Amino acid sequence: MSIMWFIVVAIITVIYLSGGLILKKTATSKPNALIGYRTRRSSASCQAWNYANSLAGKLLFGVGTFTLLVGLLMLVLLRNSSEQQATTWVIVHTYLSVILLFVIIIITELNLRKKYDKNGKEK
Repeated sequence: MSIMWFIVVAIITVIYLSGGLILKKTATSKPNALIGYRTRRSSASCQAWNYANSLAGKLLFGVGTFTLLVGLLMLVLLRNSSEQQATTWVIVHTYLSVILLFVIIIITELNLRKKYDKNGKEK
């Protein structure tokens, strides 16, 4: 497997892990326009903001851990494979990472809807 593909997988993993940590830290701040899980529902109140950022941070860190493990497994299993096979699996890994990002958004929004009304007040 080419070092370039290893770098691609490593970058995705670092972005997810660091993003998860940043969101967890942002969960203790007020809604802002610069950083955090920003949707209409999460920005409706400080409580909704903290809840959404904490949940999304945990999920993103979990996905980052998963992508790390899958990336390491790919590195071991594909070390003697052709460049075309390695490229295919890196593309699959990247698509899976993006799909999991959308899953995080859906889970976070569904949980926000269950816990808070549209004005950010707890139900």
